[in-house]
Amino acid sequence: MVTILQEFSFADWRGIKVSGRLDAFNDRAISAQLKSLIEAHKINGHKKIVLELSDCDFMSLQFLKLINELNKQIQSEGGEFALLNLNHQIKRQIEIFLGTRSFSIYRDLRDLNNRFYRQARSEHTAQVDLSQRFQI
Repeated sequence: MVTILQEFSFADWRGIKVSGRLDAFNDRAISAQLKSLIEAHKINGHKKIVLELSDCDFMSLQFLKLINELNKQIQSEGGEFALLNLNHQIKRQIEIFLGTRSFSIYRDLRDLNNRFYRQARSEHTAQVDLSQRFQI
């Protein structure tokens, strides 16, 4: 099966949709492509990267390690890294081998969008509260 990487944008996120198998047969080529795409997004000033995995059938341990490495790297540079649309098998692999505490995992784009709505609303509420407290 051929593995395909497709780019997409959603709000201020830059996404990469992975379709197919991520295994030992294509590990090096796909890893190099993925790193290149993420680096291009970072160069263009995009700090929020989402990996969409709804059509990913299998993920090797090597690729799981790569995702963990990318997550740590992007977060250490002040960015955000998220995983989207994980099937049960892939989510279970991540839970077993990496844990889910350091990852932002969303069911779908609506779930990701709702997070931003809640975050923007709470930031606005905090600003309103502060302005009301310090009025003269």
